[in-house]
Amino acid sequence: MQSHLNTVQAAIDRHRQMVAIDESCFDENGTAFDTDTAAKAMEAEVLAFLDFCAFPCNDETDVQAKVDYVISGTVGQREPLIECLFDEAYGGIATQGIFLRSLQTTGAK
Repeated sequence: MQSHLNTVQAAIDRHRQMVAIDESCFDENGTAFDTDTAAKAMEAEVLAFLDFCAFPCNDETDVQAKVDYVISGTVGQREPLIECLFDEAYGGIATQGIFLRSLQTTGAK
């Protein structure tokens, strides 16, 4: 799933990019310009979030980056990312476990 990503920062950047694309599908009132496009953009954003959650940490810097990102949120007017860890649309409790396991450092150089 995450073969195109090689760093935690790349996973964060990819998710931010998908959020921006998702949000560009709506007007200022939250109405989709095209419902099919909006649905596809949301699906891509969720997949990017799941990739981010599963991406392994090599060291403490990666752990800090992932925790900071989940706590501080993402671009645009959205719910805090930490709430996505509890949202069934993002996998709910299974995603919580995947995210927490990803924080164990691999020690890779």
